Amino acid sequence: MVLMRKRMAWEGSRWLSPAVFVAVTLLYALTFFLDIFSSPIFIDDFQGNYAVATYYYFSYSDKLISNVGLCLVAFLGVANYAQDYEEGAVYMRIQRMGKGRYAGMRIAQTCISAFLAGSLSLLLFYALFGCLFHMQAFPDEKTLAGMSAPDMLLAGNRAGTMAFLAIRAGLRIVCMNLLVLAVSLVIPKRRMLVAVPLVLWYLMHYVMAEQEWIPDWLQPNLVFNLNVYISPEHLGLGRLSDWGMIGLIVGILTALAFIVWLLFCLRLRKNGIFGGDQSE
Repeated sequence: MVLMRKRMAWEGSRWLSPAVFVAVTLLYALTFFLDIFSSPIFIDDFQGNYAVATYYYFSYSDKLISNVGLCLVAFLGVANYAQDYEEGAVYMRIQRMGKGRYAGMRIAQTCISAFLAGSLSLLLFYALFGCLFHMQAFPDEKTLAGMSAPDMLLAGNRAGTMAFLAIRAGLRIVCMNLLVLAVSLVIPKRRMLVAVPLVLWYLMHYVMAEQEWIPDWLQPNLVFNLNVYISPEHLGLGRLSDWGMIGLIVGILTALAFIVWLLFCLRLRKNGIFGGDQSE
């Protein structure tokens, strides 16, 4: 029992290490600040001592720095398989739990750590930004009238809107991490995986966006756009509610996770259980 607890504690420290998780969450929240300070709109208002709301500045910043900050996700559970492969430990773990369970555990670790980091980073950013600059989270009805915003915010449900934005930000990182995990099946190198999120963001933002045969509700750059809120109507989903849109995203990510799990099992069955120096 003691040995099992030690193994569980060690395994947990690999994908949800308190120190690493806190560092990644803080640094990712910091990238949102840097995006805001790089916005000419904020700089002009800041010099004039004019504050609107956090949501206003966050919606109209360029988000370049926070997109580069997506590379931080490789420091969470997404790189565990690559670490096992490099250390030659995959075979031992599979013997103990089986291929399917091992793949499922790595996917679960990836999704949980990604969702927590993405959601908490956005919540932390809103809280700190509001405290530092004495701003409310969302603009008043007069300012909000000319902005694209979730239906809940237009209806005055600010707490629900904050939860909606945080959940969507977390699911954005989940989507990215699942794709990075799929790449790690082919390139199980932790140092190389750090750059993969930025490459994926470029492909989503520029390559996939040019493919007209892909519907808008399957375009990650639109579904997970943190700049300006894109309504379900603009995604071709009709009058889908905000929570209905979250449900649709969760369904798509569940299907993606299942596909990655199948690829994971196929990789382990073919040639994915031996690694280390002897495979080089």
